[in-house]
Amino acid sequence: MIRVNTKLLFAVIIRVLISLSLIAITLYITGRVADAGVYVNGSPWQTSGNTEFAISIFKLLLSPTYGNIISSIILLTTISSILIFILLKKYINNRNYIDFYLIIYLPSLLLYANTPSKEFLFFCAGLLYVILESEYLIKNKKTKYTLLIYIIKLLLLWFMFKLRGTLSLPYLALGTITFFFKTFNLNILKVSNLKVTNICIYSFLICFFIIILTNYDFIYNIANRLNSDFNTVSILSRKFDIQLVKDIYNPFNLIKVQFLSFFPSIKETLIKPYALLIAYESLIILYLFYKSWQNLFSLIKKDNQAKLIFSLVFTSIVISYFLIYGFLGYMNIGSSQRFKTNLVPITLIFPLISEQLIRKRINKLDYYS
Repeated sequence: MIRVNTKLLFAVIIRVLISLSLIAITLYITGRVADAGVYVNGSPWQTSGNTEFAISIFKLLLSPTYGNIISSIILLTTISSILIFILLKKYINNRNYIDFYLIIYLPSLLLYANTPSKEFLFFCAGLLYVILESEYLIKNKKTKYTLLIYIIKLLLLWFMFKLRGTLSLPYLALGTITFFFKTFNLNILKVSNLKVTNICIYSFLICFFIIILTNYDFIYNIANRLNSDFNTVSILSRKFDIQLVKDIYNPFNLIKVQFLSFFPSIKETLIKPYALLIAYESLIILYLFYKSWQNLFSLIKKDNQAKLIFSLVFTSIVISYFLIYGFLGYMNIGSSQRFKTNLVPITLIFPLISEQLIRKRINKLDYYS
């Protein structure tokens, strides 16, 4: 007899219905959800290599529904919801369930991680990757599957880089840091107590110092290349501001870029009131980002090696955002919301999973001591 997990089934159905409702509203208002039509019906124009790669995957994944965008969205929404609840179920408890559910119901995930898009593929790979990396990093015992896990992680990193290139850098940094600290004894620096705000300030100063040392033409070319490679024209697009790039050596302009990559301007909100949804999501992300990482830092305050590892991972995430994601989001606040989907696994889910695994390990050690 087949046993059905009614709680899981109910959770999946609720998320699917909410997601489909939000997608329907988005389609009604804007006429599309990112470039979903390209990945279901093919593209009438020349596309980049990573887009062709994504199209080929969707042709296989959506073979029963390929060519029908509605059926494809329903299928992907169901797959995404099942995957999220099954993979995260063991890490959700009474301590963190509110945080996890705030993540699971983020508007960007309900939209872009449930429709034919690179974000759907990247999010699924990123979620699986951070779970494998957390388990490997924190669990002390080696298993007979270590080689297989290495291979899977490398394939996932390759897959994410193939899809999103520079946007996958935080995951590549996580993999590199984990590998070296698990392979070699690198506990060589004494780390003081970690504070999210302090590391963010230090990371911002590092980014500003890098920009000061960089030639203006190089910055302009990089910003322009990022804009042409990743941004799509939409009603929330912003004009490429040459003057802002010229004045990027002013720290206040760099702060402005980061702020406007998270929040729509007052003018944008008045013209398009649904931009308030982006503002709401950005507030939730910032809240969860601060809370999840600060809780993790507080938990490992007596373990110097853990502080060194997680501080390096955290710094790589923040620097990547300031130098890459921030500029992309400034140019198009709608694209900014979509690109945040790529960061959710490593910025929000990774610290929550790591905290839960560390607590279990501490409790186990206390039990046997």
